[in-house]
Amino acid sequence: MTTNYGLSRDIDQYASLINLYARNGNLNKARDLMQERPYDPNYVIWSSFLSSCKIYGDVELGREGADQLIKMEPYNAAPYLTLAHVYARKGLRNEVAEVRRLMQQRRIRKPAGWSWVEVDKQFHTFAVMMLLINNQMKSTES
Repeated sequence: MTTNYGLSRDIDQYASLINLYARNGNLNKARDLMQERPYDPNYVIWSSFLSSCKIYGDVELGREGADQLIKMEPYNAAPYLTLAHVYARKGLRNEVAEVRRLMQQRRIRKPAGWSWVEVDKQFHTFAVMMLLINNQMKSTES
């Protein structure tokens, strides 16, 4: 498929257009474009779509986006957590609990949060678990 200017469309152009529709709340139009496209939507496209579903609270399309992402990367925690947020925003507590149970069954965990801090022009990184362990060690030494 080419435009009037002889330029061929590539997956990046489709991804941008899908992203623009989704972020603007036109989730159905974004989904239609994903179905009509000459390319299979990749992880980035589905992830962007799912994030927009979370923002706009679209449970049905959010579930579809999460399902596609989970098929691509079944042990990545991100789509599970985003879907849980979609459900939570709509007050669907049972569905949130089901997502959490599924994560436990599959032994999927959210990676530890990392932080960076600059002290005296030097950057230091630490994880949440490191802080907890270090604080416990300090409290037992005192």
